[in-house]
Amino acid sequence: MYIELEQSHLGRIMSGPTSPEEVLRARARVRLQSGALPTRDPVVSYAGSGSGAACALCDEPVAQGEWEFELDFAAPTRATTLHMHFQCQKIWYAERAAVRSAERSA
Repeated sequence: MYIELEQSHLGRIMSGPTSPEEVLRARARVRLQSGALPTRDPVVSYAGSGSGAACALCDEPVAQGEWEFELDFAAPTRATTLHMHFQCQKIWYAERAAVRSAERSA
Protein backbone atom coordinates (compact mmCIF):
# COMPACT_ATOMS: atom_id res chain seq x y z
CA MET A 1 0.00 0.00 0.00
CA TYR A 2 1.28 3.47 -0.83
CA ILE A 3 0.01 6.49 1.04
CA GLU A 4 0.41 9.77 -0.79
CA LEU A 5 0.68 12.79 1.45
CA GLU A 6 1.07 16.39 0.35
CA GLN A 7 4.15 18.24 1.60
CA SER A 8 1.97 20.74 3.49
CA HIS A 9 0.28 17.81 5.25
CA LEU A 10 3.65 16.36 6.22
CA GLY A 11 4.71 19.65 7.78
CA ARG A 12 1.56 19.86 9.87
CA ILE A 13 1.99 16.33 11.21
CA MET A 14 5.53 16.71 12.39
CA SER A 15 8.67 18.48 11.32
CA GLY A 16 11.50 16.01 10.74
CA PRO A 17 10.19 12.81 9.14
CA THR A 18 10.34 12.95 5.37
CA SER A 19 8.90 9.72 3.97
CA PRO A 20 5.26 8.67 4.37
CA GLU A 21 6.36 5.65 6.44
CA GLU A 22 8.46 7.85 8.75
CA VAL A 23 5.47 10.17 9.18
CA LEU A 24 3.23 7.22 10.09
CA ARG A 25 5.83 5.84 12.52
CA ALA A 26 6.10 9.24 14.20
CA ARG A 27 2.30 9.53 14.33
CA ALA A 28 2.05 6.04 15.84
CA ARG A 29 4.57 6.94 18.59
CA VAL A 30 2.67 10.14 19.43
CA ARG A 31 -0.68 8.34 19.52
CA LEU A 32 0.72 5.47 21.59
CA GLN A 33 2.26 7.89 24.11
CA SER A 34 -0.95 9.93 24.35
CA GLY A 35 -3.14 6.84 24.72
CA ALA A 36 -5.00 7.49 21.46
CA LEU A 37 -3.71 4.10 20.26
CA PRO A 38 -3.48 1.18 22.69
CA THR A 39 -0.25 -0.54 23.67
CA ARG A 40 -2.11 -3.66 24.83
CA ASP A 41 -2.98 -6.65 22.66
CA PRO A 42 -6.35 -6.81 20.96
CA VAL A 43 -8.75 -9.41 22.32
CA VAL A 44 -9.69 -10.41 18.78
CA SER A 45 -8.45 -9.31 15.36
CA TYR A 46 -9.87 -9.88 11.91
CA ALA A 47 -8.52 -9.24 8.43
CA GLY A 48 -10.55 -8.81 5.29
CA SER A 49 -11.59 -6.49 2.54
CA GLY A 50 -11.77 -2.80 3.43
CA SER A 51 -15.05 -1.46 4.76
CA GLY A 52 -14.47 2.24 4.13
CA ALA A 53 -13.89 2.88 7.84
CA ALA A 54 -11.22 5.43 8.78
CA CYS A 55 -7.84 3.97 9.66
CA ALA A 56 -6.90 4.59 13.30
CA LEU A 57 -3.36 5.52 12.29
CA CYS A 58 -3.42 7.44 8.99
CA ASP A 59 -7.07 8.59 9.25
CA GLU A 60 -7.72 7.65 5.61
CA PRO A 61 -10.60 5.30 4.70
CA VAL A 62 -9.71 1.65 4.11
CA ALA A 63 -11.07 1.07 0.58
CA GLN A 64 -12.75 -2.16 -0.51
CA GLY A 65 -9.75 -3.19 -2.62
CA GLU A 66 -7.38 -2.95 0.36
CA TRP A 67 -6.72 -5.28 3.29
CA GLU A 68 -8.28 -4.03 6.51
CA PHE A 69 -7.47 -5.15 10.02
CA GLU A 70 -10.25 -4.83 12.57
CA LEU A 71 -8.84 -4.93 16.10
CA ASP A 72 -11.16 -5.38 19.08
CA PHE A 73 -9.95 -4.29 22.51
CA ALA A 74 -11.54 -4.85 25.90
CA ALA A 75 -11.63 -1.81 28.12
CA PRO A 76 -12.67 -1.25 31.72
CA THR A 77 -15.58 1.00 30.73
CA ARG A 78 -16.27 0.16 27.08
CA ALA A 79 -14.99 -2.00 24.25
CA THR A 80 -13.06 -0.35 21.42
CA THR A 81 -12.72 -1.43 17.80
CA LEU A 82 -9.98 0.00 15.58
CA HIS A 83 -9.71 -0.29 11.81
CA MET A 84 -6.32 -0.16 10.09
CA HIS A 85 -4.75 -0.61 6.69
CA PHE A 86 -2.40 -3.58 6.45
CA GLN A 87 0.71 -1.35 6.38
CA CYS A 88 -0.59 0.90 9.16
CA GLN A 89 -1.26 -2.15 11.35
CA LYS A 90 2.33 -3.33 10.78
CA ILE A 91 3.67 0.10 11.76
CA TRP A 92 1.44 0.27 14.86
CA TYR A 93 2.53 -3.22 15.89
CA ALA A 94 6.26 -2.40 15.51
CA GLU A 95 6.01 0.93 17.33
CA ARG A 96 3.83 -0.63 20.04
CA ALA A 97 6.47 -3.31 20.59
CA ALA A 98 9.15 -0.61 20.96
CA VAL A 99 7.03 1.29 23.51
CA ARG A 100 6.31 -1.88 25.49
CA SER A 101 9.99 -2.83 25.47
CA ALA A 102 10.97 0.62 26.74
CA GLU A 103 8.33 0.38 29.50
CA ARG A 104 9.73 -3.00 30.64
CA SER A 105 13.29 -1.61 30.71
CA ALA A 106 12.35 1.46 32.76
